[in-house]
Amino acid sequence: MSNFNAALIPLDAHGTFFYDARVGLLSTVIDHQVGSLNLHNRTLFGAYQKMYQNFVPGAVNADETRVSLSAYNNATRRRNLFNQTDLTYAAKTGTIRHTLLAGAEFGQQRSNNFRNTGFFNNRTTSVQTGSQSTQGFELGLSGNVTHHWRIMGGYAYQDAAVTAATTVAPKGARTAQVPRNTFSLWNNYWFLNKWSVGLGILGRSSMYAAIDDKVIFPGYTRADAALQYAITEKLGLQANLENVFDKKYFVNADGNDNISPGFPRVVRVSLTWKF
Repeated sequence: MSNFNAALIPLDAHGTFFYDARVGLLSTVIDHQVGSLNLHNRTLFGAYQKMYQNFVPGAVNADETRVSLSAYNNATRRRNLFNQTDLTYAAKTGTIRHTLLAGAEFGQQRSNNFRNTGFFNNRTTSVQTGSQSTQGFELGLSGNVTHHWRIMGGYAYQDAAVTAATTVAPKGARTAQVPRNTFSLWNNYWFLNKWSVGLGILGRSSMYAAIDDKVIFPGYTRADAALQYAITEKLGLQANLENVFDKKYFVNADGNDNISPGFPRVVRVSLTWKF
């Protein structure tokens, strides 16, 4: 851009102009009960889109008569659909009451993101294109086996992939850091009125560190434990032992060459107060 007086604009200034921003939400709920079985179903749909233009001043020439500019306009469209179904069943074996909660959740997310570059002196600044889609489901189970023993578990499946080629990934590439399978299972048992002990496992399958699909995180399974003591009805003391078997694993990354490991075996003690 020529004939631009750099003294009129600070070097750290920038501007963003929104052309369009829209949000749409829809929710439905269905409740139905048959005897001891209760069904609760909820559907959520959200649509979001925005379009804006951005410019950023850059370097100034030697005689301070010109400043370089980079600019682009960006359009984002995202659609989310979630459906959750919960089943609650109450049963009784002699004097022991059982409550079983089972749930399933299905979801789909589609995102389109297109960046069009601004041109100054016939030179481009940057180009970003592409879109991705994520869909999957989640299953949950929670209930009391006995009055003192409670179990909670869950499983989720996600299929996330690039649906339109980007500058760094072709169509069909796996989205970074999204495992296909994750699961968890936790047991909690109360004894001697004020004590409880917990034991559980959690894990996930392998995933890619970056969207170019060159580096793979191996999957892992980790065990955790907990011990809790109720000092009063509102005050409690809890000790958590994470990664009981000192498993070595990786949790996330910032690119293919900056990968973060998970915590080694660690003990955390906390004092909680219920309001």
